[in-house]
Amino acid sequence: MTSYADSRASFEHRAKEVQLRDEHIRALDTQDIGNFNQLAFAICSQPGQIDQARFQDLVDAVFPLGASLGVQAALRQLAYESITVAVAAIKQRIEVAEEGTTRRLPAQERDERLRRQRARVTGILIQGEYEPAHCVVDAFVTMLDECVLRILPLSKCVSRDQELAQSKTDKQVVTLENHQLHVKAKGSNLEANLSNELRVHNAMIRRGLAMDQAGLMTFAVHDTIMRNFLSHITRPAPPGFAGPDIQAVLRADQELWTRCADVCKSQL
Repeated sequence: MTSYADSRASFEHRAKEVQLRDEHIRALDTQDIGNFNQLAFAICSQPGQIDQARFQDLVDAVFPLGASLGVQAALRQLAYESITVAVAAIKQRIEVAEEGTTRRLPAQERDERLRRQRARVTGILIQGEYEPAHCVVDAFVTMLDECVLRILPLSKCVSRDQELAQSKTDKQVVTLENHQLHVKAKGSNLEANLSNELRVHNAMIRRGLAMDQAGLMTFAVHDTIMRNFLSHITRPAPPGFAGPDIQAVLRADQELWTRCADVCKSQL
């Protein structure tokens, strides 16, 4: 998974916000510094602290002709933020997440992945009915991050349009755990319509695109699986037998992911 600390798109976005220009970002990239983690550990010798000597070495390496005080101040601000982000990422990784917690892609990383996918996946317009909802992508990102493959029902593979159309009111529930009140976000109850073959086909396309964006499976591989399953609906049945219906395809699809989970385990 690409967390905020590892996201190049988020790093570049924040660098521009602190007034670093494109040439400064390219200069950092020549030193193989393209995300918060890389910058943090390039200028740290002790956890959570900037090593002034290493920071000056970085300035000299990135700006051999010298840098103004303003540029150095912007780089120092980015460095402090990088350390904070890196420490938070380590803490998040070692802590046990609550069951049902979904890791969300950073906004800039999400946009960059969608842009690259649209350029890479041809023959399909990734928008409208075919664009997967953010919650679907995040579900697969969480699986990859936790190295646990779970079955995501095809009915949960909704479109981005459907996600945007739902009420924007934040729904929360209050639970009592260990004699303490906890406020948690209520899970989404959005479901895709799977009433006919076309709707199932569209939901499968959204799932394949979501898995591709998450880095869990390429769209080409998922497309092969999808076409294999759906081909059985139109294949003539042997004499005396009935051909499989859409429910049979959905059951077979669910069985496939169960077997994949058994094989992958923590090696996802």
